[in-house]
Amino acid sequence: MGANLDDEESARPYIESLIVREFSQISSNWRSSETTQLYLNRHQIPVIWDIDTRALVRHIRNIGALRGVVSTDGTPADQLVFEAKQLPSMAGQELASRVTCPKSYGWDKSSVEVAVSPWSEQMGESDAHGETHKHRVVAYDFGIKQNILRLLVDHQCEVFVVPRRPPRKTSWK
Repeated sequence: MGANLDDEESARPYIESLIVREFSQISSNWRSSETTQLYLNRHQIPVIWDIDTRALVRHIRNIGALRGVVSTDGTPADQLVFEAKQLPSMAGQELASRVTCPKSYGWDKSSVEVAVSPWSEQMGESDAHGETHKHRVVAYDFGIKQNILRLLVDHQCEVFVVPRRPPRKTSWK
């Protein structure tokens, strides 16, 4: 448990709330820079625990996606029920527009230093001058994780990320 900037996989968390069986108040990750509770508080994400999550999942599988509200601020139950009833049904919702990037961008951050090996030369990834060929990759952002982008860069790709509906004309740097 715990959080640090190096492990974030998107510009912000896209969850509305967190429901778990157990929630540790202790940061056990040696790289964490803040507790999970502080991270969730900073992003205004309520968390509830001591929930039988297996029973909850079985219920959702049997009934289907339900509207719901998670609140930790003492709001009266009848108000929360009213708010839940105002939410749109999950059926047919298009959610990619909520997580896609607003505009295209290039990505060049790698996860590790990757040296050119004899194996990569045999695979055609290196030319006669020892320079690495770069493949150009256009990644559509439907909620893409940043580690996918880092791994593409690690594998000598030039990465360009576009929204789920990119502009008609996209140019490389």
